Amino acid sequence: MLEKNNINYFYFFFYFLISLIVIYFSPSFFDILENDSLSYVNKENIRQSLYPTLILLFLNNYENIIIFQIFFLSLSLSFLAISLKIFGLKQINIFFVLIIVLFNFYYTSFSKTILTESIYFSFVNISISLFIIKSQLKPSFSVNFFFGLVIGGIMAIKPEGLIITVILGILYFLKQKKNETKIFFLLGLIILPVSENIFFYKYNDVRSSVLDKSVTGKIFLMSAYSGQNYNKKSQEANFIREISKKSIEVEKFLANISNPFLKYNLISDYEVVAQYQINEILGEDKDVLIKIEEKKISILFDLIKENPFKFLKLTVTNYLAMWMPGGKQIFFDSYLKNSVTPPFFDLLENSSGNMMTLNKNLLFVVMVFFVSILIVYTFLTLLSFYELFFARTKKNFETNTITLLINFHLFAISIVNTATPRYLMTFFPIIIMIMFIRLNNKFK
Repeated sequence: MLEKNNINYFYFFFYFLISLIVIYFSPSFFDILENDSLSYVNKENIRQSLYPTLILLFLNNYENIIIFQIFFLSLSLSFLAISLKIFGLKQINIFFVLIIVLFNFYYTSFSKTILTESIYFSFVNISISLFIIKSQLKPSFSVNFFFGLVIGGIMAIKPEGLIITVILGILYFLKQKKNETKIFFLLGLIILPVSENIFFYKYNDVRSSVLDKSVTGKIFLMSAYSGQNYNKKSQEANFIREISKKSIEVEKFLANISNPFLKYNLISDYEVVAQYQINEILGEDKDVLIKIEEKKISILFDLIKENPFKFLKLTVTNYLAMWMPGGKQIFFDSYLKNSVTPPFFDLLENSSGNMMTLNKNLLFVVMVFFVSILIVYTFLTLLSFYELFFARTKKNFETNTITLLINFHLFAISIVNTATPRYLMTFFPIIIMIMFIRLNNKFK
């Protein structure tokens, strides 16, 4: 796959060694077992089965799983770095990319907890790195099979990876001219998804998902001031009336917050509160939830049809909150000193997981860094859209495609779920990679 060139092999292992050492000795923001970890350990039917199978292969030895995740993430970052070298970037620029990624300790911390994120990140890093340099790789059956394997791994490890797998898979498949290479690519593509399906039904009888909880969170935030206007059947109307009373309290509280960094993070947090603690929010009225359990999706669609701009605003808010990590940690305490107690404050505190406490000045620098990246990446997205659909140039096709794919994926997540920086972290190294590639093309 790599050129048979001692220099390239040397740099590949050099990048791998740097990544391995830095990640291994870096601090972790998370505990080994987080709130979601047990759902994988217990092979619950709301989770994909590939990661629980990995846990079984390691005989529930969490320390060995962590070592494997650190190794795999380091390997994926060395793929990213060597792809930049093949792309023609200078060694100093590649070094800067690695430093920026490796010293994002929030990103590397996912390799030190029992969650799917680290392996998911690794599949994404390898897949997109190979996609961007595919025109410079010598085509072979092994390359096509390996590329299919890692692309298939994206959707096999996490359900939201389906978008990335489908788009990359179609684009790569269409570029292949020989039927033999297409067959090897498809063989690699289906291995992990098919294996995941086999393992899943070995552990469970029926597949479920967290989509139901996501719908509940959307209904909660969309229902404010909708109680009197909802004209459906009595059961649904009663539910909307009761949940609207609670949602209005949150809406009024958020309306008084002018700081967007704090406000967007709190909107996201309240959506999470509604996802997992809706019974506590409803209190004595929680029985109305049972009566409409099968109708929540239709209720959400009704609320969206009633106020599509509110749903669009919620989606954009979720998207922006991904790029504003630390907003609540930086500003919330000082805001509370001069404001009323937030509604459902105890539930809001429960929704926040345990994380390493950081200096607020450092968090502010980090937030400014990510907002700066958002501004630059928004410009690059518009540029990619122009080059692909207006200029119709084949130049930069791969980087333009990935640039748009990342934003499409983040917006899709914002539509169906809430904002969390972990969704952005999936693409953090790729975003930095694309920015440096664009700079290299500009000043070459």
